[in-house]
Order: sequence, then C-alpha cells, then structure tokens
Amino acid sequence: MILDLLKVRSYRFGVLSVLVCINSSLKKGASFIVDTILIRRIRNIENLHGIEVFQTSLIWPGTGICLPGIGIFIHDAIPESARKRIIQHEYGHYLDYKIGDAGDQKRFLRSHLLGFYLKIGLPSLLNLMWGINKIPAFSGDHRRFWTETRANRLANSHFGETLAEDFDRYFPTAQT
Repeated sequence: MILDLLKVRSYRFGVLSVLVCINSSLKKGASFIVDTILIRRIRNIENLHGIEVFQTSLIWPGTGICLPGIGIFIHDAIPESARKRIIQHEYGHYLDYKIGDAGDQKRFLRSHLLGFYLKIGLPSLLNLMWGINKIPAFSGDHRRFWTETRANRLANSHFGETLAEDFDRYFPTAQT
C-alpha cells in the first residue's frame, strides 16, 4: 500500500504521477498505458472486486501499493509464491477505503477517498519515513503498524478459506 511508497526509488516518484493518470486514462478507454512493458494488468484474481490489479517495475522490488481510485500495483519481480498474499494484503487496504474496519470508515470533508489517503495512507507512509518514524504516532514495525493490521484483518475476513496459506506469517492482524 502506501506501505511501500517511500521505498519507491527517488527518481521514480515522477512515475507515480503517471500511475495516477491511469485511472482517468482507463475511464476514457486509453488502455495503451496498461498492458505495456511497464504496467501489466493481472486478470482473474479470486475474490477481488472493484479495483484493478497491475504489475509493474516502477515501484520498489518486492513491494505493493494500493491506490484506491487507481488500482493495486505490485512489483513484477514478486515471485508467484508471494503474489497472492501481497495482493490480498493490498486488497485489505482497498476494503478499508470501501467499508472500513468494524464500520470505522475514514472520511475527510465527507469524502471516503480523501479520508483514506489522509487518515490511512499518509500515516502508513510516515511510518516508513526514516526520522519521522521516530515520532511515537508513526513509530514501530511497519508490518504491525495500525494501518497495516487493519488491512490484514479486513483481508483475512474477506478472503476466508481462500486466504493465502502463509498470509498470517507475513501479515499479522495484531499490533503487538
């Protein structure tokens, strides 16, 4: 999710603005951006609805990011054995945007999208930033940061029996 936005190589930050344009491009039918060497759509993912999933080399290797309103992006070098659990975790962030955790859907100026980015995405990003993650509100292991465990609980609940076998090993649902 924003989980690994910080890990995006600094010279690639401009690329994220290109990713942001994908949503409007797709709505206009300009799919020439997708299914190229840089960004490829992943199809037929079990129990995923409402958001597209893409693989790309434009983010830090081994990572994924959920950008509600745009899509879920995973690095194209993620091995098949890890792909399912990472996509499911990122989908947990999408569920947080759509329904929230235990009815706690974040809003800002009556917008769920702004609420997600400011109240979930931004704290997640700040937790990854060296220096800022020394501030108590943003400190701790990212895998156990509250934004991540929320997503993990939602993914665990949503996918149930189809949850990746090793999901709990990599994506804990408790902050401890």
